[in-house]
Amino acid sequence: MTSTENNFDIEKIQDTVWVFKKAIKNPESLIRYFEENGEWTDWYTFGKYAPNTPFLVSFDTFPTEEDWENKKNEGENGFGNVGKYENYINDIFYHTTKLYCESNKLFFDNWVYAAWNIAKYIPNENNKDKYAMVHHTDFQREFSYNPGYKFAVTAVMYLNDNYDGGDVMFRFLDDNDVSVIKEDYRYKPQAGDIVVFMSGHPHYHGVKQISNGEKYIIRTYWRYSYPGHSLWLKLQEKYGEDAWKQLEEERTKFNRKIENIKMINNIPFWVEFEEYYKKEIEALDL
Repeated sequence: MTSTENNFDIEKIQDTVWVFKKAIKNPESLIRYFEENGEWTDWYTFGKYAPNTPFLVSFDTFPTEEDWENKKNEGENGFGNVGKYENYINDIFYHTTKLYCESNKLFFDNWVYAAWNIAKYIPNENNKDKYAMVHHTDFQREFSYNPGYKFAVTAVMYLNDNYDGGDVMFRFLDDNDVSVIKEDYRYKPQAGDIVVFMSGHPHYHGVKQISNGEKYIIRTYWRYSYPGHSLWLKLQEKYGEDAWKQLEEERTKFNRKIENIKMINNIPFWVEFEEYYKKEIEALDL
């Protein structure tokens, strides 16, 4: 356990999986606020979530505190139109991830912060699996070649712990052989904890089922804007935007079929882009 100048006590589950212990003060007040003011909607089979006020801000490099404060004070191009509870979450996200990213020397071509949401796991008696959510990465590997916003760093805030189960599981696979598990960790979050980790490989994480209560979390992320892989862009140019859009919709449908998903060590793997489009890529004049 280490302490920082920002008064965060940090427990490192692994070198790049950090727990900021009880960093959120009075988390039950956040639960009350969002329960009273949030518009809750279904969150797949997991429970419910309430979207936050929409915003999206971009920085060329990781923002300084001055950059961050300037965006907070902007309306249309920042996130200055949110309430005090929302900005409390924004600020604690910034200060914890700043420490994490600087310490781990993380660099991306740009940094994007977008609207987050509060969610709650609700016990699901119909789910007989021991996992509420199987191991996965927030970075969507099946769309890694597509242009758009990509998940870079994940920060999950835990607002309560008065439930059974709900452990967070981290699994690291061998880079050269995904059938080999290199490391496995389990952590039971406490109310007020913030867990920060990389959003992509090899940080696969899952969540244990809960019972005897509801589990409240806030999901926040650093993203980056990605122009698209050269092969994706070349195929789009070859087929034209409309035809390419249809081909990509067909690939998405293909990848969502259970029979086309390979489960390895409780982690879903989709058919890779270059394997799916092997014939089309071979026909390109590269």
